[in-house]
Amino acid sequence: MTLESLDVVLYTCLFFVPGFIIDDIVNAFCTSKKRDTNIAILRYLMFSVIHVALWAWAYASILADVSNKAGVNWIVMFLLTVLGAFLTGTLLGLLAKQQFLQKFFALLGITVAG
Repeated sequence: MTLESLDVVLYTCLFFVPGFIIDDIVNAFCTSKKRDTNIAILRYLMFSVIHVALWAWAYASILADVSNKAGVNWIVMFLLTVLGAFLTGTLLGLLAKQQFLQKFFALLGITVAG
C-alpha cells in the first residue's frame, strides 16, 4: 500500500485526534473505571464522528476558500481541530456530569445501562 500524498495522512490525523482529546476531557469531568482497549477505541471513534458532525461546516468552508495557500489551510484546520475538540469535549463532559442524557432518557421511559 502506498500513499499518493501527505494529505491522506493529515486528514486521517484530523479525524482521529479529536476523539482522543474529547475522551480525555470527558473523563476529566466524570471519572470512570478503566476500560478495555477495544471499548476505548470505539469511544475514540464515536467522539471523532461526533466532532466531525458538529464541525463539518467549518472544515468545508476552510477547504472551499482557495485564496489561502495550502499551508495556511492546514494550520487553520489544525487549530479548528484542537479548539473544536476542546469545546466539544467540554460540552459533552458537562452534559455527562449533570447526567442530562440519563434524565432525558428517563423522561422517555428508556433505561440506560452503564
